[in-house]
Amino acid sequence: MAVSACKRLDLLMRAYAARVRLGFAAAPLAIAALGLLGLALTGCAAQQNPQVYRDNIRLENSNAQLRSQVQRQNTQIHDLQKQLAAKTPRMATLPPSRLAELFTLDHIAVGSATRLARFAPGHGMGFRVFVKTRMADGEPLPVGGSVVIQAFDLKAATGHRLLGHWKFGPTRVLASWYGMFGLNQFAFDCPFKALPTHHAITFYVTFTDALTGHIFTAQRAIRLSSLKPQ
Repeated sequence: MAVSACKRLDLLMRAYAARVRLGFAAAPLAIAALGLLGLALTGCAAQQNPQVYRDNIRLENSNAQLRSQVQRQNTQIHDLQKQLAAKTPRMATLPPSRLAELFTLDHIAVGSATRLARFAPGHGMGFRVFVKTRMADGEPLPVGGSVVIQAFDLKAATGHRLLGHWKFGPTRVLASWYGMFGLNQFAFDCPFKALPTHHAITFYVTFTDALTGHIFTAQRAIRLSSLKPQ
């Protein structure tokens, strides 16, 4: 008997939906009626397959718990970020109105000229990593700051993918500007102890602008044309 009633409700709902599409029913009343019919059919589904109904209820409860957990974690992260910002000393810099009158750094990029290199006698070999520092219009801008470079071989076995980690302070950064051949970018020599075993190397660069304190990052996969330093 219950199944037969559910079938009748389903047919009624389909017929009423057709009337709504054809414009024979007022929109607000139609929506309310369709909603009530939908609730009735939900009850029918529970009668026909109680296990599916119980599973749906459990999933809804689990989703609600997960949403609540994510919200709590986001609140905790926000609070920790506020605490960290309060403890981090502010870098003395010019006000925004003054910075707007100056040429300032907008973005950085890893240069395509990055390669394996043999350094000056006694300095071994390694990566020569080129870093472009650009204004908003794309023009090069030699700026002071500090740089951190990391090189990864993503095809290597887990635990051996980081090939090197190099830091350059403000003095070395200023001395690393490379204007030859119209490159107009920084060139950092990053020595290593052993040659990489794969041609594809991913470089990740972090540049902290000495003027503004802003931190810029760039990542690029470079395919080395040769595994022999040039």
